[in-house]
Amino acid sequence: MPTFDENGLPPGYPFQPDWEITPREFVRRKAAGEPLVLIDCRTAPERDLATIPGSIHVPMHDLAARL
Repeated sequence: MPTFDENGLPPGYPFQPDWEITPREFVRRKAAGEPLVLIDCRTAPERDLATIPGSIHVPMHDLAARL
């Protein structure tokens, strides 16, 4: 079973707070009713393993072109 740190991130994940939030911060803000847009930038095979309801799928390699 995977392990996660206090923010809900895998150990050693290179978190970049300028453009991402942690999983736990997302859950907190969503529960507070804050309008959020969640972009799922995983590849299609990664996303096929588990989807995130309400997310918008834009694979990382397409992100710059689609923004």
